[in-house]
Amino acid sequence: MSSFQIYLASTSPRRRDLLDQLGIRYRTLQVEVDETLCASELPDAYVMRLARAKAWAGWQARDPQLTCPALGADTSVVVDGEVMGKPRDRAHGLEMLERLSGRSHQVLTAIALVDGMREATRLSASTVTFRATTAAERDAYWKTGEPLGTKSRRLQARWKGMRFRDGQQYLLRILRGVFPV
Repeated sequence: MSSFQIYLASTSPRRRDLLDQLGIRYRTLQVEVDETLCASELPDAYVMRLARAKAWAGWQARDPQLTCPALGADTSVVVDGEVMGKPRDRAHGLEMLERLSGRSHQVLTAIALVDGMREATRLSASTVTFRATTAAERDAYWKTGEPLGTKSRRLQARWKGMRFRDGQQYLLRILRGVFPV
């Protein structure tokens, strides 16, 4: 019997933190998936496709002697029907934060759990409203590393400069609905 319950097809500190909060034992797998948005692909279909692709890539990369399922996930911010994607660099990241300032947007999080024969996929869509932010606040937030996913949710919870949700909290609720802990 393995010492973990699932393979996590991600090295994201946020995803690890959420599984830790749930008490789920996991082993991380680094997988590569093409995250290119397909022509005329709707945002919800996009995040679900990526979550499934990551889960299946994790399943293929696992130790074949073990039957633990693989979990893949994807989160995207959507503004005016457009998937914003990941910031290319600091300037692009600050431009994205400015676009979100003082308005509402959607955060879509999809997860997929596969075991080689079965697949379970769930999608959560949330509307998030940011208060108006200053250039100095956006710059300070950028410097935390969080917009690039390099900081964990635990660090985010301690940061007092900006009140803001990034959609990852919804992953916790979704995970509880996909498989028992």
